[in-house]
Amino acid sequence: VEIDLRDRDFDSAIIKGGQMQNQRMEFLKEENSQNTQNTKVNFVKNHSNFEYSAYLLMDLRMNLKNDEIQGLYNSLDGEVKNSKYGKIISKYLEKSKGFEMGSKVKDFKLKDINGNDVSLKSFYGKYIYLDFWASWCGICRAEHPFFKKMNEKYKNKGLEIISVSLDPDIKRWERASIKDSISWTSLIDTSSFNGDIALAYKVFSLPTGYLIDREGRVIERFFNGKLNEIKINKLFD
Repeated sequence: VEIDLRDRDFDSAIIKGGQMQNQRMEFLKEENSQNTQNTKVNFVKNHSNFEYSAYLLMDLRMNLKNDEIQGLYNSLDGEVKNSKYGKIISKYLEKSKGFEMGSKVKDFKLKDINGNDVSLKSFYGKYIYLDFWASWCGICRAEHPFFKKMNEKYKNKGLEIISVSLDPDIKRWERASIKDSISWTSLIDTSSFNGDIALAYKVFSLPTGYLIDREGRVIERFFNGKLNEIKINKLFD
């Protein structure tokens, strides 16, 4: 089975392969465009033997709480749990357990642009904006001039901007970092969306960002470049 998600959301993914394609067609027969989420939940409940149900959980985790995803996952047949997408959901539930607004963030260590190991906890005591991006993400890179401005204005006040690229290709990350003149902390996780860090931080789309307080707790989550200077300035009022 091949699933192509490039520049597409889950509902528009191109699925190539017999059984999964047939299962998707079964889902499309039941889909109600006015209440798609409930349709997906009910489909998973009623098709516990479909691998496509595990694939739908990949989408549903964006809006459902972990305990809701856990319940749906538990209802799947053993063979589906052991499928590619069943294993991803299992890993997601394990890695993201307890991660929510107000919770303490999980530490990680990644390489920076100079090849040095950098840990998140080394910045505790400062406000942190943790930004997940990739070289191919136009919206992400459109934020970089704003980050540069905020870094210059607020770094000495105690703000640390940390950008984590989910590029599988280090060279593309390096070229984009140089072209965009990234002067703040820039790290890379080549394991991308299905790596431990992206799963732990519930990164399903890019850009995704988290504002973190001095004690290492999540203040707010941001999608698609919604961070603004008003929110940053309020941290130092």
